[in-house]
Amino acid sequence: MTTHLQVLVVEDVEDDLLLTLRTLRRGGYTLDYVRVETPEEMQLALDHQDWHIVIADYTLPRFSALEALKLLQAQQQDLPFIIVSGTIGEETAVAAMKAGAHDYILKGNLARLVPAVERELREAEERRKRQQAEHALRESEAALRQSQHQYQSLAETSPVGIFRTDAQGNYVYVNRQWCDMTGMTLEQSRQMENHVNALHPDDRDHVLATWQAALKDGIPFRLEFRFQHPDGTSIWVFGQALPERKQGEGIRGYVGTITDISDRKFAQHRVREQAALLDVTTDAILVRAMNGQISFWNKGAETLYGWSAEEALGQDANQLLYADAPDDDEIDQSLIREGSWKGERKQVTQAGQSITVMSRWTLVTDEQGQPNAILTVNTDITQAKQLESRFLRAQRLESIGTLASGIAHDLNNILTPIYGVADLLPMQLPDVDEHIHHEFEILKSSAKRGSEIINQMLLFAKGVEGDRSLLSIRYLIKEIRSFVHKTFPKSIEIAVDVPKNIDSVKGDETQLHQVFMNLFVNARDAMPNGGKLTVSAMNIQLDRAVVSSHLDVEAGPYIVVIVTDTGTGIPPDKLAYIFDPFFSTKQAQGGTGLGLSTVHGIIQSHGGFITVDTEVGRGTQFKVYLPAIEAEERVEAEVLSFPLGQGDGVLVVEDEAPIRDIAQSILESHNYKVIVATDGIDAIAKYTQHQTDIKVVLMDMTMPSLGGATAIQVMQRINPDVKVIAVSGLPSNEQIALSLGENVKAFLPKPYNSADLLKIIPNVLQTDTEPVSKTVET
Repeated sequence: MTTHLQVLVVEDVEDDLLLTLRTLRRGGYTLDYVRVETPEEMQLALDHQDWHIVIADYTLPRFSALEALKLLQAQQQDLPFIIVSGTIGEETAVAAMKAGAHDYILKGNLARLVPAVERELREAEERRKRQQAEHALRESEAALRQSQHQYQSLAETSPVGIFRTDAQGNYVYVNRQWCDMTGMTLEQSRQMENHVNALHPDDRDHVLATWQAALKDGIPFRLEFRFQHPDGTSIWVFGQALPERKQGEGIRGYVGTITDISDRKFAQHRVREQAALLDVTTDAILVRAMNGQISFWNKGAETLYGWSAEEALGQDANQLLYADAPDDDEIDQSLIREGSWKGERKQVTQAGQSITVMSRWTLVTDEQGQPNAILTVNTDITQAKQLESRFLRAQRLESIGTLASGIAHDLNNILTPIYGVADLLPMQLPDVDEHIHHEFEILKSSAKRGSEIINQMLLFAKGVEGDRSLLSIRYLIKEIRSFVHKTFPKSIEIAVDVPKNIDSVKGDETQLHQVFMNLFVNARDAMPNGGKLTVSAMNIQLDRAVVSSHLDVEAGPYIVVIVTDTGTGIPPDKLAYIFDPFFSTKQAQGGTGLGLSTVHGIIQSHGGFITVDTEVGRGTQFKVYLPAIEAEERVEAEVLSFPLGQGDGVLVVEDEAPIRDIAQSILESHNYKVIVATDGIDAIAKYTQHQTDIKVVLMDMTMPSLGGATAIQVMQRINPDVKVIAVSGLPSNEQIALSLGENVKAFLPKPYNSADLLKIIPNVLQTDTEPVSKTVET
């Protein structure tokens, strides 16, 4: 078996070098060597490589073996150093060995070289292992000393008294805090008699008996007791100790602590002395025996629960304050163990009302430290818990809103082909009768209303602002009246008086529909036994004096819609809160408290305001004021016609087949050449193949396999001038799309109809670098 050897050779004669190397190879070594002839060469070799051994000629023209040895020693490298020379005197050889050389071999006797190398390598390895062991031992000893020092420092600076005993209970160690608590010095702590004498006379026998029992049975020691100092003062402590066991043997001693509990003991003692002062607090404070019998009942308890002290004293607290007897076993155990407990409790008052209290219990002990009573302080947090419940309800509603936002994409995907079909059919069937055309309009109207409902969900979820357009309040109220007339109880008479000359408003139809529907439903709920709902409207001019009391409202022409019912009315103490979020006058019927808050917010966002006039038992009247636009300013809907395309290629990228097919049909019917792709990967492949024919890409942003954003980025690398129209049912995707650069020319929200599509395509085709529009209105 061969051994690899890295050898540094100090030699100036080539033949001698070869002879040395041949001898080593014959001895079974494979060699990695460097020959050096000067100190500089040797220093360079030592700096750049690790060596197993150094073999040096004794004398060189510019160097010597002894100089090489000193250089090696200066590097503090423990390498075998063997001198090889032609002739040398015995005194010179001895001097070299004393200087640190490991062996001296004559060139005429190189047969000794291999055994010498083997020996020195072996001894070098033994030295290395010995040095490692010595180093590890020194580190272990240092770590042990450090650990002992840290333990000693921790023990001496601990705020609790620490002690250790032998198996017979004799103290072998105490820290300074232990001495301070017991009133003994370190010298006194070494005598067991001093420990016994330091115990309070009233506690001494009990402490010693408990301690001896623990020693005898090898069990933990836990006890509250007192030490009496030489000056006569006492200190209460909680002492605890655990047995230390030898490996495979019995107990070798105890280690434990004593904690100063004088303050807690003093506080418990003062509870009874301060009972007369507890009536000044609004909290309910009571003291009950361990069997539950009430022995103290302050004024705060009388106010909170309704029972006087005379009625409550002597009663069982569990039977008096709880609808069902509570299971307090775990609380009682925690109370005994810790001395106190805190938590929420559901209780009932004398009137049967359910309340929630924050209850704080403190264990009261007698002079012997035995549990004697429980001091309870109860704070009414019923209102706070109701507010917390409303907050949690708000979080749930926010989650519902987030869900609504999440499904908007899918719903818009469903509505988009409906929109498209409703537009395509009249083009493809121009000769159908008026009845069929009317049904097409119903289809378009239903799709539009569905889109508006989705936008309303997004408004609820993310605050998306609705579309504002010129609206006829008369038509809107007429539409709602038709609905409520069919759904409201027949016992409610509905009267509507909206003149034909009523002005229009600019607003979101769906939001204003929600406003008046909410007011009508509230009126219905206020008349469970029937009544009359009256709705009227008029044009009105408001001056600065009138609008000055309303924030962000300007003087000018308004319309006022008046909704009046003959119902129960709103109590005066609730009237100021009816527009607050989560405040409901219909909590028993499951009201969320969001209806009028939403109404107020929508009207305010439209630049208007709302007032209320009510009388309990007679009814309520709401007046909704909205900025008016004179009726003659109303514009007719624009009839749009779109020119035919010039045969330009459009790549339609859409994973939903109905939407993809409708978009293809609409574009092809207007002379566009359409290439379709089912996802981002397919789109890249189609664009790579047909990019010279494709003038614009209609890209859905949300698709499986590869999304629209990534596909757009890949297309930008293929063609920096690619024109893209981003499409999505999620408004949040607009910013993502437009952030991809100038190639994204427009954002088309779903659902879209043929007019939207045929309007945006030619606009994008005419662009060079600037985006057409942030968003195309649908």
